[in-house]
Amino acid sequence: VGVIGGGVVIGCLSAKLARVPAVGIVATPTDTKVSLKCNPTLILPESPLFTSNNIESKYDFEKQYSPIKLDIIEGNKNNIMDILPEQFDPDKKSILFSSGSTLFDGMAEAARNYAEENDDVNIFLIGDPLHDGIKEIIDHPNIINLGYINYIKDLYDLVDIAVITDDGLTLHETLACEIPVVVVIGVKYGRYHGLSKVFDGAVLESHADNITEVVNKALDNETEMKKAAANYSQGIINGPHHLVNFVMKHMK
Repeated sequence: VGVIGGGVVIGCLSAKLARVPAVGIVATPTDTKVSLKCNPTLILPESPLFTSNNIESKYDFEKQYSPIKLDIIEGNKNNIMDILPEQFDPDKKSILFSSGSTLFDGMAEAARNYAEENDDVNIFLIGDPLHDGIKEIIDHPNIINLGYINYIKDLYDLVDIAVITDDGLTLHETLACEIPVVVVIGVKYGRYHGLSKVFDGAVLESHADNITEVVNKALDNETEMKKAAANYSQGIINGPHHLVNFVMKHMK
């Protein structure tokens, strides 16, 4: 099984030469092209062909949500109430800002901009700063900086809106938990996947400089966005089983 990028290109081409069955799990233009020509393929939402209805391959292919750990939906906010900083106000809405385990500049700037313009919500920020300069950006009294945490599923159970990056497992995790999402474009090395089109109605796009407008729009439309997220939740939860069944189908 070749997984994303070089894993697909090397794995699938090597399997072809060795005459071993292979499956490609693809997310980029290049790995998608190679895998569809070589072997059965699972197409992840980041792939440009995920939204296409004109995919051509002589091999079997299916569209696939990124597989997540299924216990992510089992969080309980009551587990963390006693360890949250005193800044936390349980009577306020809560917004989570995250670019994954690493905090990138763009997400730090988005959190700072939102904190400077809003003081009526809990603003959680997680992740280990990519460099020391980020610590100055996020030094604001309205930001509840949790740093690197090991209780993300409990935090998901607490927050009302997630502000995250336009890629990866975090987006799938939050939607599986039926949390409305705002994605900040270009945070990770300028990458853009257009996943708001894949998860229509549950995801809004933003940049750091207009983050207040978009997040507050999400808050105003929270009920509708939560319903939209729920429409995708079960498909994401079923993702790991779908992946295993597809691979098993194409084993010798």
